[in-house]
Amino acid sequence: AGGGFASQFCRYRLYLVTDDAYLDDKLVDKIRAAIDGGVTAVQLRFKHASTSEMVRLGEALRRVTQDANIPLVVDDRLDVALAVDADGLHIGGDDMPWRIARRLLGPEKILGCSTYGRADLVREALSPEVRADILGSGAIFGSPTKHSSVPKGVDHLGPLRSLITEEAGGREVPVVAIGGVGVDTAAACILAGADGIATVSALLAHDTAEGSRRAAVAMSEAIRGALAQRDAAGAS
Repeated sequence: AGGGFASQFCRYRLYLVTDDAYLDDKLVDKIRAAIDGGVTAVQLRFKHASTSEMVRLGEALRRVTQDANIPLVVDDRLDVALAVDADGLHIGGDDMPWRIARRLLGPEKILGCSTYGRADLVREALSPEVRADILGSGAIFGSPTKHSSVPKGVDHLGPLRSLITEEAGGREVPVVAIGGVGVDTAAACILAGADGIATVSALLAHDTAEGSRRAAVAMSEAIRGALAQRDAAGAS
């Protein structure tokens, strides 16, 4: 699903997720700058914005991500994803049933699922009826944008990656670490088993677009270095 981009494992190396806390007139410029700094995918996620605001921002980000040839995924809101012709949808365990989301999206769109690090949800997400393309981990650290999440730390990432490999039937299905991950902790997540990092505040909590760009550069370099270290360790 979601052809036309980099390979599955590469396209979510640095996954920028939006949040209501950063919904202002600088947001699109920050995202554009973060993409210039190395962001490889964008998720439109707002829990309190109106539908019309979601569509307006979705259309603006669709143009930005198309220009950069990276995927735009909408969180939870299938209607908005379809309205702006996003590349995909991301849903959690309490959202629309995953098998129904897949049926409505069709087989060519990206479907991401939040597993919270749970084996039963991994198996459901990778079942033939769902065939998720990307999975989110459990919360790694405490997050300023998800106050109810319970941190699971980096140690669950290795077993989670192994389970996904076992259940994916030979498909490339990356797992992204999410939940309070920043520049200083991104490498530890990759070394523990994550294929990429999903982050909000580390890229958007800056006063200027240039701040977002610099943060994306730093995080991209940390991820790249950790991947090289992991690959070297695996080859030895």
